[in-house]
Amino acid sequence: MKNTLLILGLLIIFSMVNGQEVITDFVHKDGDKSSSPSDFVEFNQKLYFEATSESTGREIWVSNGKENETYLLKDINPGNNSGIQTSFSETSVIINNTLYFIASDGISDGEIWKTDGTHDGTEKVTDFLNSNISKLTLIGENFYFLIKNNDSLQVWISDGTESGTKIVKENLPIWNSPTFQGKCNNTFIFTFQPYGTNYSKVWRSDGTSDGTYPITEEIDGNGAGPGGSSALTQYIEFNNKMYFVARSINIFGYPICVGIMKTDGTLENTVPVKAVHDGATRLIDYADVIEANGKLYFSFFEVDYNRLFIWETDGTESGSNKIYDETGSRYFMTSNLLGNDNSLIFCGVNNTGGTSLINLHLTDYSTDYIKELQNNIEAPFFTPEICILKKINENKIFCSSPSSNNKRKGWISELTEETTNNIEILDGVSNIFNYENSIYFSKTSDMEGSELWKSDNNHE
Repeated sequence: MKNTLLILGLLIIFSMVNGQEVITDFVHKDGDKSSSPSDFVEFNQKLYFEATSESTGREIWVSNGKENETYLLKDINPGNNSGIQTSFSETSVIINNTLYFIASDGISDGEIWKTDGTHDGTEKVTDFLNSNISKLTLIGENFYFLIKNNDSLQVWISDGTESGTKIVKENLPIWNSPTFQGKCNNTFIFTFQPYGTNYSKVWRSDGTSDGTYPITEEIDGNGAGPGGSSALTQYIEFNNKMYFVARSINIFGYPICVGIMKTDGTLENTVPVKAVHDGATRLIDYADVIEANGKLYFSFFEVDYNRLFIWETDGTESGSNKIYDETGSRYFMTSNLLGNDNSLIFCGVNNTGGTSLINLHLTDYSTDYIKELQNNIEAPFFTPEICILKKINENKIFCSSPSSNNKRKGWISELTEETTNNIEILDGVSNIFNYENSIYFSKTSDMEGSELWKSDNNHE
């Protein structure tokens, strides 16, 4: 990217067929950096995201998708130093028409900032945190966050003011980093690995010291979590409960020791729902969960066994059943789950052993193979390659699938074979963001480098 990102005057100057446009700097010169836009947040009917320029480092940029109206919000860390050092989308919340986020001005490693969307209305709130905070969790009109200092964890709460930003509890011994931060009802739920153990505990906080305590014993993960087998997985809030998957012989027995748990944020109501997998001898490589049609759906992928299976639950043991279980003769790819009317959409094995986009009907659990995306894929040495599915609108989905040349292929589908097509302009795109009836995405090309693109969804 050139010195000022040239994003200001280059929105929609360069157009391609079918309504695809480069929004950020598209003129490549030797020595230029890609802006690498990411972490999109919609606020006040505009698109906020982080991007990099040589003169300002990595900062927050703003776009409304119109010509000449994409601009730098503020150079928070002046010069070519970066003000945004952790994920902008993860470390931002909106309260009363104000966007709060974590940034560094070079004086501190990280503080709470706020903006009304203007340069002058973007200002620092705190000056005493001095930490690279990884996530803000909004609960009501307060947000919670965690600060790790060496082997000690602190729990904080803030109402968005300096005086209202307070420590709730400190000196919690911790190994590694917290593996989950979320909410259930009006309670902050978080998980971390206590110092000196290979297991994790789920904690809760109501914003008071006495109300901050663990609600599980030390339990293990199923192998698919961000922290390996010590991390629990598939957290989702549903019907005023938090659901997640854990591994524990004490809770679920042996050998089917991986199971679904739920909590309302209290110790007494943190209970098992159903044991679902032999975690004593077989770990999961990838897992996902979504809510669809008033139920939860948990998927589990075992690379070594070329197996994908899905459980459905209404939150009760009797209402928890395995609805899909397929094993391939060779390696295939899976994906996250999407809900669509009375169906689940995902990638899985087809009748020839290849990877297809699949429609699983939730009325009778029959499957339709929409279209084959890949065949004869080599199994990964470490982590599995995952297709990424995202809804564009009620009729279309986007699919990003790994390919044999190490470049992702971009597909648009209306969930029939005829309407599922590889769109060349979307090759190399791993994810999209929906905004104002268009999709926005980061794409790398020889001409432009890694820049922000826009498509009006006309992909014929």
